[in-house]
Amino acid sequence: MATDREVLIANTSTFRKPIFELDDGTQLAQSQAIFNYIVDTYGGDHNLTPTDPLVRYNAECTVAVLHDDFVMKHIMANMFLPDGEEKKAKFANAIGVEWPKTAAHLGRRVP
Repeated sequence: MATDREVLIANTSTFRKPIFELDDGTQLAQSQAIFNYIVDTYGGDHNLTPTDPLVRYNAECTVAVLHDDFVMKHIMANMFLPDGEEKKAKFANAIGVEWPKTAAHLGRRVP
């Protein structure tokens, strides 16, 4: 059975997650950049991002906190561990312990 790393390498040109694949096969990586691409490409007149600079700043900081303080530290850091009890325990800790802390922090940030 292939490891998570082997599957990622076999199916992406960037070796990163998440991947947003365009119809022509182009693969985009990096969450914030993918979000900006989607908003710029498909947002049209729907105003998908805040127009007030301070509100947009706070929204982008919230995304950064989620990414840097949870996804990178507790998900991606364990993604390529060998399958087994240690990996299961780390993911259980990420969801059961670390996610509630992150969610509480985000709850204090988001109006």
